[in-house]
Amino acid sequence: MNQEARFKLVQARTELLFNQCFFGQLAMRLRLVEDETCQTMYTDGERIGYNPFFVLRLDSAAAQWAMCHEVLHCFPAGVFVDDGEDFGSRERADRAIVAEVGGALRTRRRRVPDVSQGPCHRCAH
Repeated sequence: MNQEARFKLVQARTELLFNQCFFGQLAMRLRLVEDETCQTMYTDGERIGYNPFFVLRLDSAAAQWAMCHEVLHCFPAGVFVDDGEDFGSRERADRAIVAEVGGALRTRRRRVPDVSQGPCHRCAH
């Protein structure tokens, strides 16, 4: 197990407890599981799987963003419905989650990192 990557995610969750307590509380309830078969990160509602090499490339803000992103995947898709529009696909729901996390972090005057290689569930879980 890569302790440095795990520590980075534990630190991101802790920071969220102080800066974004809603996300932090929810993130604390998800077990962290190292998974080198995954390109980035994923969640199944009980755990957050992560590729340690991906995590090591993230700075602190990006790690927090990634945790928020995964937490929001635990919500029913109905949370991301606007004006009766059904997102209907994982990609569209993922874009809605990206926008929601960005908005939440911006309202707290936090930097929103460039996550072009961010967690978008490139895993077969």
